[in-house]
Amino acid sequence: MASSLIPFLLVFLSLQSQPFADSSSWVKAGYYYSGSEISASDIKANLFTHLLCAFAFINSTNYNLFINSTHKFSNFTNSVKLQNPSISTLVSIWSGREKSSVFSSMLNQSSSRKSFIDSSITTARLYGFHGIDLYGAWPREGTELVNFGNLLKEWRAAITSEARNSSKPELILVMAGYYLKASDSLSYPFDLMQRNLDWVHFVAYDDYVPSKDNVTGFHAALYGPPTWDNTDSGIKEWRKRGFSSSKLVIGLPYHGYAWTPVNPGSSGVGAEASGPAITKDGSMAYKLIKSYIRSFGDGVVSHYNDTFVVNQFKVASITWVNFDDVGTIKAKVSYARKNGLLGTRANITRILYKLGRYLSAPEKDFEGNDSDLIAFSYLTITVATDNFSEDNKLGEGGFGIVYKAYELWREGRGVEFLDPLLDDTTLPFKIMRRMQIALLCVQENSADRPSMLEFDSMFKNDGAVISTPKVPGFSIKKKEHEEETSYSGIKYSSINDVTVSQLAPR
Repeated sequence: MASSLIPFLLVFLSLQSQPFADSSSWVKAGYYYSGSEISASDIKANLFTHLLCAFAFINSTNYNLFINSTHKFSNFTNSVKLQNPSISTLVSIWSGREKSSVFSSMLNQSSSRKSFIDSSITTARLYGFHGIDLYGAWPREGTELVNFGNLLKEWRAAITSEARNSSKPELILVMAGYYLKASDSLSYPFDLMQRNLDWVHFVAYDDYVPSKDNVTGFHAALYGPPTWDNTDSGIKEWRKRGFSSSKLVIGLPYHGYAWTPVNPGSSGVGAEASGPAITKDGSMAYKLIKSYIRSFGDGVVSHYNDTFVVNQFKVASITWVNFDDVGTIKAKVSYARKNGLLGTRANITRILYKLGRYLSAPEKDFEGNDSDLIAFSYLTITVATDNFSEDNKLGEGGFGIVYKAYELWREGRGVEFLDPLLDDTTLPFKIMRRMQIALLCVQENSADRPSMLEFDSMFKNDGAVISTPKVPGFSIKKKEHEEETSYSGIKYSSINDVTVSQLAPR
C-alpha cells in the first residue's frame, strides 16, 4: 500500500442488493476527499448513484465524530444534488486501519460504542447526508472481532430507531472491506455484516506496491494463479466465509504503479525489484500514465494482459508500469454484472470523467477524444514540477516552480528564487520586476497575458506600469480574492495530475 494522499479513480460495482438497499439500483459510487482541490460543485454527480464524502474522524476522548474545519462538508449534499437530485450522499468515517487504537478502544465498551453511534447519526443528519460509511476498519481476532459485530448490530438498531422517531428514511450503512487469503486467520463478522450493512465496497487494489514488495506484481489483477493475490480470489474468499456477492461493491482503481527492476533485462511481472520508479512511491494517476506513454511517441506501447486483466508497459527495460485502462475496466464491469455484484465505487479526488461515462452506458463503445480532458506531455510536467520535487509543494496552494516563483514574488523574496551561481543578487528591484513580468506571461486567462509588444516595452522600460499578476496557471487553488472563471467550459484548466501519492485512509 502506498502512503500519503491518493488521487486515483475507483469504481465500485455490485451484484444485487438485499433488504436495505434498493434492489433496482446498480450502485455507481464515487469517493470524494473533501480536502482535495476539486470542489463538490465540480463533480459530475449525474454519473453516480452514491457519493461518499471523506473524512470524519473519531475523537479519542469521547468517541464523537469531528470534521476538520478545512473540510467543507456543510454544502456537499446540496451542491451535488443540483446536478443529480436523486443522488445519495454518505459521510465517510476514517477508523485508522493499522493505527486503529482509538477505534479499538471505542469498540471495547458498550457506552463508548453508543457515543460513537449517536454522534455518527447526528453528524450525518446535521450535514444532510443519506448514509454513513466506515473506512479502514480491520478488527483483530477475539474480543475485538466480537465487539465489532456488536457495533454493527447496535448501529443498525440505532439507525432504525432514529428513522422511526424522526419519520425520515433510514440512513444507509456501508463499510470498506479488505482482501483475505484462504490461509488468513484474520476475518470479519460476516454474518452480522450481512444482516446489518447495506453493502461493502471491496478494496480491490494495491495488492502489490513497489514501496513494500521486492518483486513486481499487478496491484489490481482481476484473475491470477493461486499464489498471486487477485480480485476474483478475494471475492470468492469472502463468499466462502459467508458474505453474499449481492452486497459487494467492487473497487476499480484508476491509478497504477511504476517499478524499478533489479535486472534491466527482466522487467515483467514477478521480476526482482529495487523499489518505485517515476514518483516517490511509484503511484501514478491514470492521466499521468497516459501522458507518460505519449511523451515517448512510438517508443512505449501499453499491452493488455487478458490472463490477469491488466495493462502494462516497460520503458527501456528499466521501468515497469501496470495499471487499469479502458479495456480492463470494461472486463471488470462485465465481471461484476455476471457475478451479481451490486455496483462500483470510484475515488473522484481526480476523477476521470471518461470512465464515468462508460460506467453509465457500458454497452456502448467507449473510445475517442474527451473535451474535458487536458493532456500535458510527461516531459512538460516533469519540467513544471522540477522532476516532481517535494521541495516545490508549498502548502495546499500549488505545485511546481511557477507557483513557487509566484509565492516568493508575492512575499517580496524573489532573490531566493534566483540561482545562487548568478551574480545578480545585488539588484533585488530588477529581479522582482523581471519575475512580475514573467508571471504575467503565465496567467491562466489569456486576456491577462501581455502581448509581445507589451512584453518588450515592460522589459526594456523600468518605468513602465506593470499590472499585478494573479495566481498563475498550473496552480491547485485560486486565492480567495480571485474570481473563478470558466474557460472553454473547463473550470480549472491547470489541474495538477502529478501528486499521485495516495489517500492514506485505505
